[in-house]
Amino acid sequence: MISVSIDDSNLSRLLNAMGSQGRAELNRTAAYGLLTLCRKHLKVEASRRHATANRLGATPTGHLEEAARTMVSTADATAGEVQIFSPGFRRVFGSLSIAPRTARALTLSLDAASYGKRAGELRREGWQLFRSPAKGLRAILLGKHPGTGEVKALYLLRARVTLPQDRTLLPSDNAMASAVRQAIAKHLQTIQRNAR
Repeated sequence: MISVSIDDSNLSRLLNAMGSQGRAELNRTAAYGLLTLCRKHLKVEASRRHATANRLGATPTGHLEEAARTMVSTADATAGEVQIFSPGFRRVFGSLSIAPRTARALTLSLDAASYGKRAGELRREGWQLFRSPAKGLRAILLGKHPGTGEVKALYLLRARVTLPQDRTLLPSDNAMASAVRQAIAKHLQTIQRNAR
């Protein structure tokens, strides 16, 4: 979780004078300003992150694009927040270790046919899957294509992988604080205009 706070005594006095409903509206505006910045940023980042799909000749999964579309902002009288839903997005805050939950190994795609799909999905499509005799870092899940009979290396098999931290999935702390400040300033200007 990244927290953006603005320490300003004049703003604190104004917030106290606004009452609970006014603070909630201000926090909603600030959270929405942050959401707008994060959504824009993530859309740009998502468009740059298709190296594996491109290398395999596969269609990108669209996880980050979906995260940009589905993020939400919420607020009350004490705070506002932006929630982002995407597999592995926690790596913004530190490295992320992933281990299989139900299977014996993680499957890392080696071919366009397996990219963005679980082994079970390929089985349902008619692929016959079998493990190579190799062990350890050379362990591979092979598959026989249901139509052509061609055998392909579909997945690397791993007991665990660690994704490095990737702070670039979100805007910088300064950019986020600036977006919050701008949203607050704009909201306060609107209140002032309406009061005249």
